[in-house]
Parts: sequence; structure tokens; C-alpha cells
Amino acid sequence: MSPEKPGSSRLRVSLLAVALCAIALWLASGGDDSGDDARATASGPVVATKEQPVEPSLGLLLADLRREGEAVTALPDGPARQAAGQELIKRARALGDQAMAVQRTDITADIGRVLIEADETAFAEAFLQRSVGVLKPDQHGKDAMYPLAQLRRVAGRPLEAASLYERAIDIEPTLPAEFVGLSDLYLAAGRMGPARAAVSRGLARHGESTDLAVQGAKVALLDGRAPEAIASLRSILSTQSDHVGAQLVYVEALFATGALDQAAREAQGLREDLPEDPWGWIFGGAGLRALAQVEAGNAMLEKAAALTGDCACTHEERLAIAWASSVPETEQVAPRSRTEAEMPVPPPRPKAAGRSPEAGP
Repeated sequence: MSPEKPGSSRLRVSLLAVALCAIALWLASGGDDSGDDARATASGPVVATKEQPVEPSLGLLLADLRREGEAVTALPDGPARQAAGQELIKRARALGDQAMAVQRTDITADIGRVLIEADETAFAEAFLQRSVGVLKPDQHGKDAMYPLAQLRRVAGRPLEAASLYERAIDIEPTLPAEFVGLSDLYLAAGRMGPARAAVSRGLARHGESTDLAVQGAKVALLDGRAPEAIASLRSILSTQSDHVGAQLVYVEALFATGALDQAAREAQGLREDLPEDPWGWIFGGAGLRALAQVEAGNAMLEKAAALTGDCACTHEERLAIAWASSVPETEQVAPRSRTEAEMPVPPPRPKAAGRSPEAGP
């Protein structure tokens, strides 16, 4: 799952996260980590370390693998899909061996993301674990640790994923998105104190980070301090109105304070700006259900589910759909729990024949 740039129509990893699926980019111009990517996703950041030049042969092979992975994703379940998946794994293994031979963790990380996108998660985890074991992160780069953490988060092992992020943070230089991702992982494990501490630790190193400020507002919201979260988010959005991560947490905070009409308007704005992203539809559906418009709300959630698909990289979106589907008629909508034990994942949806990779990453 490659990093996305502002203006993309999809919000991968996945605001939260590990998802994790927002995404901080390491600036290729010199490794400056002072600028945050304004499109942190609800599933948490997938961060990338400083860009390295790709050998022409590896670059071409990786591009071919991505195309093959997209073709596999578009196939419906069945023998043809299984055969294509096995062929993808075979090619990924061969390319991974080449990348490890020349100590390229950036390439092995991208191979892992291709496999995750294609739902070949079992092999992806084994492959990424091997990469981290063979190419020591403190010597060769920590790129492969992030998709490996994402897989462990999706598998219901957020503390193991947090341990990987803690290891990554111990390796300098750090990025704001590493602390955002760590905080999200602690939230998924139900550890509010460490989630709050991760934000404080991040701000101590990256005090100007907008993404960390948004994460702090999210932690405040989940800690029962919705008015504080709203005040912080309004300040952020007054200068960065297109920060989608802030917009999403803001909608949840409005729900939590009973401002359902305003939350509905914000959700509509998300649908208008990002019609192919599920989050505007998720919040729209939750709002309609709260207003006793159950049928219309469920229709929005069906649209969100169709956009989301069942890939590991949209784990957080599927958790949110399960939350929205349970919203009763109410004057205030409680924020969705990030703790796995409190929010079971809905069963996978069958893949539709010809589904494009962008429809459900």
C-alpha cells in the first residue's frame, strides 16, 4: 500500500490506522520530517523512510508485481483467483529474495503492501517478518516494520504492532506519523494512558506537527472530553480546512456533543469532496440512524461497504461500518470504540467480479 499524496480520492490506512489505514511522507529532498501529510487516515499512518534510488531492474519488477496484484484483486473468489494469488506469491518471493540480497527494505516493504492489497496476508506477514529479521532495521531501514505492524493490528494483536512501532521510534530519525500510529495502536489495545503518552512523546520531538495535534484531539474525544476535542479541531481546521484527518475526528466529536445536524452537514461535505471514499457515507449513515431514518441510513452504509471491500487495508473502515450499523435513535452518538474486543469485525463481503482495486483496497 504505497503512500498517498494530498488530493487522492481514497483515504487509505487506512486516520487510524495501522492502518494502519494517514500517511506521513519522508521528504525526498533531504529527509526533513517537519512537514505533515494532511491526509492522515482513520486507520493510522503508514510511514515511509527516506527515499532511495531503485535499481532499474528492481523498479521494473516491482511495477510489474503491482500490476499483477491489482489484477488479482479484481478477480472474484474461486479457482482462478486462487491460482493467480499463488502465482503472485511466487513472483513476490523471487523479487523479495533479490531485494534482500541488495539490502533494500524499501522494496521489501512495497512487496508486502502489494500482497496486503491482494489479500495474501498470511504470506505477507511471513515475508515481512523475514525481511525485518534478515535486514536489521537499525542498519538497513525500518520500512518493512510498518506494513508488518498493520497486519498484526488487523489480526487482533495491537500490542505486538505497538511493539514494532516502539522499536521503529528507537531508530533515528523519527517521524510524527510514527507517534500517531503508536497512539492508535494503544487505543486499539484499550490502553488510554500509553495512547496519550505517545502523543506527548511525539510533540516533544515534533512540536509543530498538525497530525499529532489531531491525534491528541482524538485521544481527548475517546477519553470523554469531546468539547476539548472540538475546540482543538476547530483551531486546526481554521487554518487547514482540507485536513481530512481533522475533519473525520471533528464529525465524531460533533456526534458526541449532540450536534447531529452539523455533523450531518460535515459528512455531506466529505461525500461531495471524496465521493469514492467510504468515510462520508459511514458518518452519513450513522447520523441518519440516530435521527430514526433507519432505511436511508442503512442505504448509505451499504454504499460505504461497497466502497470499502474486505481487504486487510480497510480494516478500520469495516470496524466503523459495524459501529454505524448499531447506532440507535438517539440525541448523542457515542464515539466508536477503537478497542478490538468491543467492536467485532463484520464478516468479509464476497468479492464482486471485476471490482477495481480502487473500489476496495
